[in-house]
Amino acid sequence: MESQKIYGYMRVSTKEQNEERQRAALLKMGVPGRQIYLDK
Repeated sequence: MESQKIYGYMRVSTKEQNEERQRAALLKMGVPGRQIYLDK
């Protein structure tokens, strides 16, 4: 059985949205930092 890869996706479309808060939530859920992608 192959190990499952986990990816995270953050989307920030306004200055009011907090990129770091989204990143912290994904990291807390177990998503590896190198597998988090950001769309601005």
